[in-house]
Amino acid sequence: MAAVQVLRAAAHAAVPWKNGGGVTHEVAVHPQGAGFDTLDWRVSIAQVRSAGPFSSLPGLDRRLAVLEGTLAIALGEAPETVLSAGAPPLHFPGEAPVQAHPVDGPVTDLNIMTRRGRFSSAVALHDVQSSTRVASGPGSLLVLALTDLQLKADQADWRLSYLDAARIDGDCAFEILPSGAQARFYVIRMTRV
Repeated sequence: MAAVQVLRAAAHAAVPWKNGGGVTHEVAVHPQGAGFDTLDWRVSIAQVRSAGPFSSLPGLDRRLAVLEGTLAIALGEAPETVLSAGAPPLHFPGEAPVQAHPVDGPVTDLNIMTRRGRFSSAVALHDVQSSTRVASGPGSLLVLALTDLQLKADQADWRLSYLDAARIDGDCAFEILPSGAQARFYVIRMTRV
């Protein structure tokens, strides 16, 4: 039996960046209450307002997607990668030297971290105009809403607004429906390796 938990955007805990350069809003972390040295995985949303380095997070793998704005990222000596909303997430090791700068004003990004050797993540952006079925499978799955939408499982249903999330732990088939003309959302899967 799967457990479904709705994580409202207004309740996402504010957590300082490890390097002190800003604040991220924690959507979900496993185990609950874990910090950088003890987490197995974490999903968070941050706003990048100025240029600077990313925190060094040894032992963690990261995926970063842009939700709003445009962000230029340099990984080590590699040429800059420019990410905008809807672009595939950038995957990189947490200990890699990373410099980033917003291109045209503040950037809101989605950060996914997994403990290397214990968990892996998969991220998919969905943009649909009709009902979409999703199966959670083993492990944990998060649906992060970028528009108003409805999530239905068995006899229950939940309404999500912008940056609300639903966390599903365990095997479950559910349906996502647009509240308006379309539904836009991320599906984030956390799998034990």
